Amino acid sequence: MEFFILLSEKLSCEEIVNKEDVTKIISETSVITREMATTRRALASNLHRNVNGTKPTTRVTRTALGDIGNVAKHSERNVFGKFQKKGKGNDTQKVLAQVVENVDKENIAGDGLVKKSKAMSVCESESVITREVKAMSICEVIPPTITDIDKESEKDPFQCSEYAVDIYSYLRTIEKKLYVSDYMPKQTEINERMRSILIDWLIQVHGRFGLLQETLYLTVHLIDRFLEHHMVIRSKLQLVGVSAMLLASKYEETYAPEVGDFVYITDNSYTKGQIKKMEQLIFKTVSFDLSQPLSIQFLRRNSKAAVADAKKHTLAKYFLELILIDYNTSRIMPSKIAAASLYLAGKLLENAEWTDTLAYYSSYDEDDLCSTVKSIAKLIAKAETSKFQASRTKYSMNKFMGIAAIPELKGDLVFRLAQD
Repeated sequence: MEFFILLSEKLSCEEIVNKEDVTKIISETSVITREMATTRRALASNLHRNVNGTKPTTRVTRTALGDIGNVAKHSERNVFGKFQKKGKGNDTQKVLAQVVENVDKENIAGDGLVKKSKAMSVCESESVITREVKAMSICEVIPPTITDIDKESEKDPFQCSEYAVDIYSYLRTIEKKLYVSDYMPKQTEINERMRSILIDWLIQVHGRFGLLQETLYLTVHLIDRFLEHHMVIRSKLQLVGVSAMLLASKYEETYAPEVGDFVYITDNSYTKGQIKKMEQLIFKTVSFDLSQPLSIQFLRRNSKAAVADAKKHTLAKYFLELILIDYNTSRIMPSKIAAASLYLAGKLLENAEWTDTLAYYSSYDEDDLCSTVKSIAKLIAKAETSKFQASRTKYSMNKFMGIAAIPELKGDLVFRLAQD
């Protein structure tokens, strides 16, 4: 079967219309087929002996990936694309190579010649795609003065170390395309305070359902993207919120809450049908695109670059949730919010410097973060007296090391930054 696939690809690169040429190739193909059948019967016989407890005569190797690892050399690749040991090839390989060489040397001419199509052949297309893939590669060479934070985890396939730099470069590109504009002046019945009330309540719902952190951040993003394009009356704002959380849960969670759970949590204010209909409208409004980069994703990357401990990382997460509630601050780029939150957390806990490694992986210098850090400090300063206490209550729990109640949040540094 592999040979016929190869043969069809080779023929698609040529303009064969001479019947004698086709007959010649078919006759050579039959010889090769018989050779392949003989080889397969031998392998099947060895496999049968192995099943019955008899020692096989031929060792069957894991040819697709090689004996060790998944590294292949071009010199070890035969016409089938499989990997074999170096050495003298068998007759089947020689015949196949001869057929391929004959096909490559075909010079079709005569009355039956067909005009060459303007479309690219399969072979030409593959070469063009290869060049485009190489051109699209955004893999960066890490400067010698920067610590390679992915080197230690390069053997862990779940860390995707070889793709990490490219992934976060892509996320920083996407966040600019999905940036939410200032939509609140267009709304006639809702305002920033009503949005804050909704997000504060959704944080409580998120905790009650025990959902992932990504679900909360994606929910808020879906709400903002929807309100950017639709006028919403006050009585339907909560419907938008629970429908967005339902959609985000289906995207992020292994087991998402049922529609009935959201009906119950809203005290039967909306029916299942209304929630489903609003969910569909939100999904259509965002063009079925739920790939928004989230600030929590950037924070994890930055914390790895900073070698941050659990306390610093948790404090930065607390800042991120305070920002979710505030309309103006939440409109800042997620990557910048994450960098500023970690910067402020480091300053408060240990007066940590913003190193070159952090600047490289976050893509922000210390000067770029000043205005955002001051905005976060203002939210911290008024958190204790604010009417929106969901995040503060949540991060005052032992589960989060009581990070919202640490004395550093009431220190002089926060006060000075908030006053600037």
